[in-house]
Amino acid sequence: MKKKWWFLIIGLIFFAGVFVFSSVSVQNFIWSFRSFINPNIREQLEDSWKNKSSNFLLRKMKSNNYAYSGTAISILVERGEKRAVPIFLKQIKSKDDQTRLSAFIALSELKDPRAIEPLMAVVKQGEGHEDYLDALEALSALHYDLIYPQVLELVKSNSENAYVVDMLFNFSDKPDILPALKNIAETDPERYVREKAKKAIEKLDLKSIDKAK
Repeated sequence: MKKKWWFLIIGLIFFAGVFVFSSVSVQNFIWSFRSFINPNIREQLEDSWKNKSSNFLLRKMKSNNYAYSGTAISILVERGEKRAVPIFLKQIKSKDDQTRLSAFIALSELKDPRAIEPLMAVVKQGEGHEDYLDALEALSALHYDLIYPQVLELVKSNSENAYVVDMLFNFSDKPDILPALKNIAETDPERYVREKAKKAIEKLDLKSIDKAK
């Protein structure tokens, strides 16, 4: 009888250990510790995965380990892998903040029109939604004109200029972009935002020169 109890206890401990080890927080803690021991581990991981198939990377981007999913996403976006878009569209509804942010950034880079409707669903919930600015920025990367009035509202409110600079640059064909960027470059209280606006202006100037050639 005692042996049965011991087997039961050992079994419970084993399954509890498997559950704990597989949890998101523990996996990422272990990875953080490994990164502390070897600061180059993320670069090494990316190098080792660069020649992996897109199917392999599509599976890995669903991993609970942020290093694995982040590396897979980075390579897939670099490849312009459109098969990742439906996964990103699911991830913008995730409860995990980092997962949602990575998905919004990836959709900005991939510029797939399938993202417009789901992104607009977020924007329509208003500025109070926690992902409003990320969704708006992704739509601006898609040059979706219907959200331009919301961007101008942000310009008028003189808030969230770190986001606004990128959005304005994405709508660089609009006539009132340059004055708005110059205003941010001269008046924003945050130095890094002013510098960001100045760099955007320089890029626009270079664009103008290229068009004139």
